[in-house]
Amino acid sequence: MKHLLFLFLLITSLAANAQKIDSIYVNLYTDSLKKEHTIISI
Repeated sequence: MKHLLFLFLLITSLAANAQKIDSIYVNLYTDSLKKEHTIISI
């Protein structure tokens, strides 16, 4: 699962290089993941 998630983020980041709007969504997505991880760690 982690490898698939990494590939997904890699592909989306490559696509974001061509489309800045997509990069904003990717940043929001990664930020939401970080918040979930902090909640789980607590």
